[in-house]
Amino acid sequence: MKFLKEQCSLAVAALACAALWTGWPSAALAHSEKGPCQDCMSAEEFRLADVRHFFPAALGQSWNYIGYGQEFAGFTRTVTQVKDGRVQVADNNGGAQVARVFSVTEEAVVQQVVLSESEPAGDLLAAKPNQELLLLKGPLQQGATWEDGAWSYRLLSVTKTVWVPAGLFSGVVEVQARSLTRPNEVLVACYAPEVGLVRRDYYSGDGTQISAQLQSMSVVGQNALPQEKISLPDFFSGVVKQQASEEVAAEVRFARIRTLKDKGHEHYAAIVDIYRAPAGFNGDPLAMPESWKAAGWQVTIEAAYQAQFQRKIEGGQANYLLAEWLPAKENYPK
Repeated sequence: MKFLKEQCSLAVAALACAALWTGWPSAALAHSEKGPCQDCMSAEEFRLADVRHFFPAALGQSWNYIGYGQEFAGFTRTVTQVKDGRVQVADNNGGAQVARVFSVTEEAVVQQVVLSESEPAGDLLAAKPNQELLLLKGPLQQGATWEDGAWSYRLLSVTKTVWVPAGLFSGVVEVQARSLTRPNEVLVACYAPEVGLVRRDYYSGDGTQISAQLQSMSVVGQNALPQEKISLPDFFSGVVKQQASEEVAAEVRFARIRTLKDKGHEHYAAIVDIYRAPAGFNGDPLAMPESWKAAGWQVTIEAAYQAQFQRKIEGGQANYLLAEWLPAKENYPK
């Protein structure tokens, strides 16, 4: 869920970073005898036939995630080693650094090694696996299920649209993982084509939700997500204070997207919640409601609206034009 900002960046995953994959997967894969045949599939079928499209791994590539719900939920991931289908990354959340090694093939993404910063790191590509977490398993088909001994997985969608601080991503693969030993513990991960992990939400089962959402991605220090301007009413630009006389402190209102659907042909539909907060509110509008409550802020949903908007390109600049703004149905699930 994400409220729209006047100058927020927007990335459509179907186009993002396609030029950056200079060999992962290689051009030869498209026409190999064993791999998918690009000429006999649609673009979507070709992507879904090879899970590597959803787990890019160029040496030096990095992703920055904003965290919500916990102090160290956000982190930066950087690819430090790549060789023969093995990928090593360093995850740094500001409090600790963790090294991970993944086996990344056409058929699966498996997390095989995890070492904390207290353990020796260096080149771990040849290290003996200390776990086998099957994060993605091909072919990617909605409703597919699998297990790895620790988690049971269900592929919830292969066409999801996700809005995170980095922008808008379509054609997203959404995977739910449920702990085999603690069934109430659930992890939902969203992977965008040619971008990778864009959102990860952890649910403890006791009401706790911890989220990490993509803010930016770079390759060798260069921004890898195209910047697009949002042109929408000021109400979407962030926290908007209502006009009031000097004697009366103004309350604060802001909008956040609850659900978002790509309708095709550059049209999108959203359900938007309007939040009301007391005067002086300085909390993070993107944070989980639990964090506002813990900080003592009384933040409530004042109204919900159905929004329709269209993407238009003018002079090489993408703008998003609001076409409809109507009260949402009262029985629409929150």
